[in-house]
Amino acid sequence: MSHAATRTLRVVGAVLVRGDRVLVTQRLADAPRWPNLWEFPGGKVEPGETDADALERELEEELDLRVSVGRQVARVQMDRGAGEILDFRTYRCEVLGGEPRLVEVQDLRWATLSEIEALDMPPADAPVLAALQRGGLQ
Repeated sequence: MSHAATRTLRVVGAVLVRGDRVLVTQRLADAPRWPNLWEFPGGKVEPGETDADALERELEEELDLRVSVGRQVARVQMDRGAGEILDFRTYRCEVLGGEPRLVEVQDLRWATLSEIEALDMPPADAPVLAALQRGGLQ
């Protein structure tokens, strides 16, 4: 009996705060996974990248934003099936330059935590929202 090898997919997300609101983005309609769902912006960590490198690159590619990556907010590990584990880490980030633009996302909004609660999000984002509700936005 053979066991399939388990692969870990490392993904990072940004918690960008403006007053009492957090930036969330809507996935493209043709995204391979979770099309049209809302999420904390970010993406996959490529080989050789740190989490901070990946977040800086992803936010520039997707939103035309320059950011500084701060402390980790939450870490979520989930079995995605087919021998793949999702390792999702979110970090508090500060905008260094620019206003978010729709480059590789369908929509974006600055939303309160209660507004975010009402959005359809991928399963890994729920524990991040819960951590923000427990810890506040400071």
